[in-house]
Amino acid sequence: MSAHEPLVVHESELRVRVLPLLRERVFHVTSRERLQSMYDDGFIRSNRDASFGNTYPQSAVNVGRRNGFVCLFDLRSQTEEAVQHGLGCFYFLAPPPLGDDLAFLLLAPAVYSQLVLWDDIKLTVEIGAFHIPDLECWFPTDIPMSAIERVELVHVVRRPAEDPDPAVVALAAAMRADLARNAKRRGTRRCN
Repeated sequence: MSAHEPLVVHESELRVRVLPLLRERVFHVTSRERLQSMYDDGFIRSNRDASFGNTYPQSAVNVGRRNGFVCLFDLRSQTEEAVQHGLGCFYFLAPPPLGDDLAFLLLAPAVYSQLVLWDDIKLTVEIGAFHIPDLECWFPTDIPMSAIERVELVHVVRRPAEDPDPAVVALAAAMRADLARNAKRRGTRRCN
């Protein structure tokens, strides 16, 4: 892992400039502030005891957290539809609670065999537990920083809330409508 200057990206360009860096990879997303504590500690720690708080309300009932796993995103061999659905469930390209300075920690492929996939645990999951279909996977223990092959730093330039980008607003509305249509058609692709 080497330190480098962050990629500065306007929020309207995240799918074009950041998503390609994550394709075919497994990664953890965090704030730059939290990244520093991970470097200091030497690990990406599980949040089972809630010592890191809740990034979102559903964090408290996340499958990985309940099991003491570290939550990850798996974009290996994912269809465009699966990625778009996952982004609709959790906008991992720039989760607002993490701020504007993000770090994407890309796992080394050598540790992929240790990943816990949904199919591995779905029969043991409690009703009401949250997960992101298709994209979320987990590491069964705290992840040593030595298992991180690369860190992508991103600074997100956000449009002021009082001046939303009309194209982004229209795209978000279209995506929500499309997700709702697809969910009704399949009846199985919800965000939990």
